[in-house]
Parts: sequence; structure tokens; C-alpha cells
Amino acid sequence: MPLTLRKYQREILDASGHLSAIALFMGTGTGKTLTAVERFLRNPTPNLLVVCPLSVVTQWRKTIESQAPHLTIATFKKSATAKVKNEQLLRTEGEYDVVIVNFEIIAHLPALLSLVDESWTVIVDEMHRIKAWGTRKKPVIVTRMMCAIGAKVTYKIGLTATPTQGNWGGYIDYYPQLRFLGYTSYTYEEFFERYVEYALVKYKGNYPSKQIRGYKNVSELDALLKLIAWRYVPQYGDFLPQHIRVDIERAKDYPRLVREQAITKDGMTIVLNNSGRKRVGLKTMTTGVIYGQDMVSNHYKIANNTNKIDWLKEFLMDTAEPVLIFYNYTIEYETLVKLLDTLGKTYLHVCRDSSAQIEQSHCDVYIGQYQAMAVGVDGLHLKSHMEVLFAMPESSLLYIQALGRIDRIGQTLVPMYYYLVMEDTIDADIMQMIEDKVEFSEQVLEKLDSVAGGYDETQD
Repeated sequence: MPLTLRKYQREILDASGHLSAIALFMGTGTGKTLTAVERFLRNPTPNLLVVCPLSVVTQWRKTIESQAPHLTIATFKKSATAKVKNEQLLRTEGEYDVVIVNFEIIAHLPALLSLVDESWTVIVDEMHRIKAWGTRKKPVIVTRMMCAIGAKVTYKIGLTATPTQGNWGGYIDYYPQLRFLGYTSYTYEEFFERYVEYALVKYKGNYPSKQIRGYKNVSELDALLKLIAWRYVPQYGDFLPQHIRVDIERAKDYPRLVREQAITKDGMTIVLNNSGRKRVGLKTMTTGVIYGQDMVSNHYKIANNTNKIDWLKEFLMDTAEPVLIFYNYTIEYETLVKLLDTLGKTYLHVCRDSSAQIEQSHCDVYIGQYQAMAVGVDGLHLKSHMEVLFAMPESSLLYIQALGRIDRIGQTLVPMYYYLVMEDTIDADIMQMIEDKVEFSEQVLEKLDSVAGGYDETQD
């Protein structure tokens, strides 16, 4: 069923209707995807190319199917390589209206350069990912490919909540975005000389390099952006808190673990020989590392998949706002900390007595166990309006308390909740109970069909 545009989305589309290329610098959770699809439907172009992070390809497909069911979307097998996709696009030309591809593969699809023309609209989701330009000898191929595609079409839409991320406003990040949209004819070198204040810094054994120290003439860029870019950050009360379900592909070993109630890897064996062990083992599998015991109660942890962590990595890369992340087990905390360290994100591990630390903190991420961060902790709503349920909760009481961390008096922005639900697993059962407003607990979860052995054998 098609979604209805909110007032601010309609106003943005009406105000930008005179332009063929626009930027939507809208905050996380404000419906950039829906707004962009509706803008495409208003364009005089029958075809659409979407370039986006891998984690949201499915979201784009679902939105387009909902808003424009008359359109045919090119479908690729999950195992298809770039070469196979490239050949398929050429072989089936004319059989599809929409192509959705991720950034990682775009530079390896030269077929798009021959397929895309003035009959296409091109949407780039998380447009800040094409910020690096590179050099003549070492070009950034994703950026160059996007700008080459952009040069072939008139109608273009760039989406991002964080257009720049550098110091002093990061104006250099705008160059490839403006180049893609068609609003600058400068070469990178000309743009750099026009807008960047820099110093020549020589490192041992190397030629001097230009180190950015600030920017100049930025009033020109600000004036241009005011004409072509629309910004929106929803304030508390603009609309209801958003509960966003993110469907994560099921771990390949999940059905087998349900059936055999045991898993072995690298000489370690975890046995799910009672209901409590089943619940813990299957829930930790959904977050990537299975935790459990063998027949003589030795404790083990077995790395299994990165499905949720891959989504979370891209989510954190694409937002500059603080985020709350809830987990259940210590093994999940270890997985999360490893990711945050890799990304260079600052974080606070929140406990029940962390209120004073929260008040003084300025972190990228606030991470906590449901039993600790969901109960008796205040001040998080003054730090963030975005909450990720990395692991699904183990009781309806903890779930309700977790929601209240960012939705309380003093919050100025619309609360956004992201539920990471691994499809056809215990996660989906918990999500169904949440949607049905059914109370649940650890004891209830231990009796679920998915724990007792319910799964689709055809997908094994």
C-alpha cells in the first residue's frame, strides 16, 4: 500500500519542482527514500537508477514496489558477480524500468554508461560517499563513475543527512556532489584553489602536500546550496516517533542449529540441550557470535555471521548524530565494541549509575545492556533521538523501558527506533509479539516454535 507524504515532504517537492537536479540534505529517519521516489514519479523520465549502500537495497526495492507497482525492477541472483550483472543488464535491456545497485559494485558495471541516457532519473542515496576525488594516477573509481553517469542525465537526486564531515565545514566534500548534480564545471584542482585555504607540508622523502587549514569564498557555495539543496531535521511533535523494522537476512546455519541443536567449529562444540541454552544460542546467532556450552559445561563462543554488524557499520558511517545501541549478552557487547573501535567512534558503556557520566559526555554512541541502560538511567534523551535494537529484547517490560530512554520530557527531536530483525528466526517471533502488543518474557521465549524447532526446511 502506498505511503502518504508528510507535509514537509510535499513542501520540499513543490519548492524544488523547477529544478532538474536537487539535493535532499534531510535528517536520518525523515523519509528521504520516499521523497526521492515521489520526486522521480514527477519527473518526465520513465526509467530510474538508484545507487545506494548495500544495506538499504531491499528498503529501496520495497519503497518503489509500494509507490510505483507498475514499474519493473531488474532482479539479480544473490550470487551474481559484477560481470554477471553487467551482462544481464545488457541482455535484458528494455525488460526493466528500474535498476538498484550498491556503491561497492557501481564502478564494475560499465553497461550503465551505455544504458543510462536522458530517459533516466538517477538517485544517489548517502551521496556523501562520493566525496573523495583522488588524483590523476589514483582516481577514486566510485566517484568518477558516478560523475560520468551524472553527466549523461538531466534529472538527478542526491540524498544525505551528512553532506560534509570535515573540519571547518568540510566544503571540499561538496565538490564531487556538485559535480555529479551538474552544478560545477570546475576541475577538482580549480575548485580546491578557489575555495580552500591550505599550507604546503613536506614529509620526509615526499613532495610537499596541500594540507587544508580552512576555506575561503564559501559564501558562493552557501548561496548555491541554498538554491539547490533542501534541509530538514524534524522537531519533537512534528510527527509520531518512528519505529523502523530492518529485515536482516537469516544466518545460513540457523535452520541447521535449530534442527540439530548443536554446532561445531574449530574443535569447539556448542550443544543446545535445554530450553535456556536454545534461547541464548539462537539469539546470539542472530547477532553474529554463538555463545553456549558443550556437554560438560565448557563455555565457548563461535563466530558465525556478520549480517547485523554489516548493516550497523553502514548505518553508523552514514550518520553524524549520537546513537543508542541496546544488546543482551556480553558477547554482543564485544562484537559492538570491536566495530566501534574499527570505525573510530567514541562511545560510553552505560550502566545503571552512569547518569553523571552521561551528562558530561559527548559521544558518538551510547551502548548498554537492556537490564542496565533501559532501567534507572536518565539523560540519554538529551544526547540522542536515535535508538538501535541490535538484539531484540527478552521481555516486554525491558522493551517498553528501552523506548523511554529517548522519548521523554526534554527531547527536542522525533525519536527514531531501528529494530534489527533477522528474518525467520526468534527475532521475527519477538517482533511479532511487539507488533501484536503481546507481553513476553524469557520464559515465554524459551517456548517459541523457533526455539523448539520451527523453520522452513526448503531454505536449509
